[in-house]
Amino acid sequence: MQDGISVNGWVALVDNLRLVARYDNYDPNTASHTTVTGSDQTLVVGALDWSVRKNVHIMPNIEYTHYSIGNAAGDQNDFVARATLYFSF
Repeated sequence: MQDGISVNGWVALVDNLRLVARYDNYDPNTASHTTVTGSDQTLVVGALDWSVRKNVHIMPNIEYTHYSIGNAAGDQNDFVARATLYFSF
């Protein structure tokens, strides 16, 4: 059995700049017969979406992932910063 939720959205700060956010939580081991219970993954993404031109976007973004190991030893965290260049033609 699996359990999860995902929420995302954006808000315009000015005409060509948006703040984008995403939150995911996923638990692949909700069944009681598994050896590791309560292990889940949480993902948080935040970005600025700057529309340089109609079809060109520059998006600096950060991604944080938290891995909860449940009844095993220790949790883990990942943090990634990146920049995305998006264009369509």
